[in-house]
Formats: sequence, C-alpha cells, structure tokens
Amino acid sequence: LNKNYNAHNQYLQFAIEGGLPVALLFLMSIIRLIHLASKKKRPTIVLFIAFFGIISITESTLKRNKGIIIYSLISSVCLTLPKLKETKTEI
Repeated sequence: LNKNYNAHNQYLQFAIEGGLPVALLFLMSIIRLIHLASKKKRPTIVLFIAFFGIISITESTLKRNKGIIIYSLISSVCLTLPKLKETKTEI
C-alpha cells in the first residue's frame, strides 16, 4: 500500500522531509517576500503572502500543484514589480 499522508502543516512537513534548515528556509522566504512587497509599497501582495504563510500552518500547501503554482507566481510577481510611486493629490 502506498499511502500519501501529509502533516497538514507546511512548516512541519518541511521539517519532517528536509529537517529544520529546510523549514527555516521556507519561513525566511515568506518573511523576505513580505519585506520586499512592503518595501515596494504593495499592500495587496503583502496581505496575500501573509495569508499564504498563515494558511501553511493548517495545510501542506506546497504538496499540491495548485499551491506550488500560486506561491511561485506571487513570489515572482513580488520580485519583478517595480516600486509604486507616491502620488500627491491635492484637494
């Protein structure tokens, strides 16, 4: 029998499969993406990445193709979008 169980926690799943360094790398990547998105003044991307990090506590999101696609798409968007310029509006 081939049973594909998962930990229902992405951080724990990485710690089981690759050890503590892999779990810490994933956590650091989430933190770094949030930092980059906030530096570029992209609050929507910050919220999405934070939401993804929170969801990873209750589900092994990167064990499914959908999770991998979403994480790679959002992280590449975060890394390639330019910083938003501040616009002054006068009333």
